[in-house]
This record gives sequence, C-alpha cells and structure tokens, in this order.
Amino acid sequence: MHLPSKAIGLIALIGASPALAQSAPASPEAAIVIEIERCRQVMDPVQRLACFDAAAASLSAATQSGEVVVMDRARIQETNRRLFGLSVDVGSIFRREGAPEPEQLTEITSALVSAARNGQDDWVFTLEDASVWRQIDNERLRTTPRQGDTIRVRRAGFGSYFLNVNDQRALRVERIR
Repeated sequence: MHLPSKAIGLIALIGASPALAQSAPASPEAAIVIEIERCRQVMDPVQRLACFDAAAASLSAATQSGEVVVMDRARIQETNRRLFGLSVDVGSIFRREGAPEPEQLTEITSALVSAARNGQDDWVFTLEDASVWRQIDNERLRTTPRQGDTIRVRRAGFGSYFLNVNDQRALRVERIR
C-alpha cells in the first residue's frame, strides 16, 4: 500500500500505543508508520491484508484520540504563514532526515485591521490574520495607515522584518503576537 504524498504530508506521533511501541524498533519514525512499513514486507497476501487492516485501524484510532496528527503540505504552509515572524518553524518540527528542505516563507501580504502609535511613538499594526507587529526603527510614514491598506511583511536581517504599508517606505518591525 502506497500512501499518496500529496494526501499525507506527514504523520507525527505524539504518543504511541503500547502494543505498537513493543512491536516496532526504536526509531524517530512514528510506531504506526513503522508498522505500516512492516506490513509491506509480508509476503502472504491474506496475512499482508490482515496486517494492513490492523495498522489502518491503529492509525484511525490514534488520529481520533489525538495521539497522531496528520497534516498535508497545505496545512503546514498555512500554519507557517500564521506563525510568520514568530520563533517557530512548523516545517522544521516535522521534517524527516534526508527529506528535501521545504520552501521557506519569506514574506506575507495581508490587509490592515488597525494601526496605532504606542507610548514610544512607534507604530503597532494588527493585520487581518490577527498578527501584531511593532515598529523597531525610527522611520516615518508619509501617510497615516488606514484599515484595509495592503501590508507586506518580509524577512530582514538579525531576526527582524520589514513592513510596507501600501507603497510607502519600509519600517523595521518585530512580531509581538
């Protein structure tokens, strides 16, 4: 049985069932995945089907209980987008050794929900995706940001980011939420 790579981008095991943990060797792979791989080695078709049926039942039970989380690439990319600017890279958490490096997210575009000045006279921007960014440089905007303006945030050096309001000059920002 071959699992389509597009349908299942990864399977992460939070806690293996004791039966699977005992039957599988120690490995960074989820015990359920190891069990599925073991089934592929069974030569007798009836025994192989029984093995796959048992592994599929274990996988189904583990996903329903939350022991295993299955995410496709689109969900990983969306999660990375929502976490853009925070010190978390979802792709690296689930990356398999030897697997190709996923495409790094380098910028996002969103709509402005609100912009206000804080006590230090720096801008604080809340975007449509609920992320909040604070200005960390002394640059000034030509015009006051308005709800609905297009915001572009892209990676800069030393863990900071550049934020553009429409086509105005970039401000250096950090994500605070």
